[in-house]
Amino acid sequence: IKEAYENAPKHVKRITGSQSPAATAQVQSAIANARAQRDSSNRRKILQCNSGTQKACTLCASICSAAWVSGSAICGGAALGAEAASAGALTPAVALTLGGCLGLTTSAYAACIVKCVG
Repeated sequence: IKEAYENAPKHVKRITGSQSPAATAQVQSAIANARAQRDSSNRRKILQCNSGTQKACTLCASICSAAWVSGSAICGGAALGAEAASAGALTPAVALTLGGCLGLTTSAYAACIVKCVG
């Protein structure tokens, strides 16, 4: 019996929903793309901090970045939560909602950076 049990094919439970590696990878990829776009479009603004207020501007920009990271984590968590009943990949509706949420977070980041510099 032991030999038959050990040689029997093992059943692997497929991970679905918010714990799916595929869904998690898609969310992480979307957040990484949003971060890259955020950095490329705001790098020049951050470099406009003048030397007299460099320390305050850098601190302000750090606060903006922390807020963006928090916002993007909330967006990602919401997307994975919405995907909990799916087959393990982001549906187009959830992906679109995630993109919109990350867009709003990035817009708030850009406004924050403008306030820091300006």
